Amino acid sequence: MGRFLLSLRSIVGIVLSNLEGLIKMTVSKSGGGNQEKKNRYAPSPIALLYSRK
Repeated sequence: MGRFLLSLRSIVGIVLSNLEGLIKMTVSKSGGGNQEKKNRYAPSPIALLYSRK
């Protein structure tokens, strides 16, 4: 059971890091005034999730 949870945690971590990259890519493509706001707020929920797990 513990091994399953560890693998699940690593999968979640990989997915989250990929999502973060995708968010940054889409943000940089859209550009403009939104970019600063999204860059400021996008990583923090991901960091919170990561530290919680």
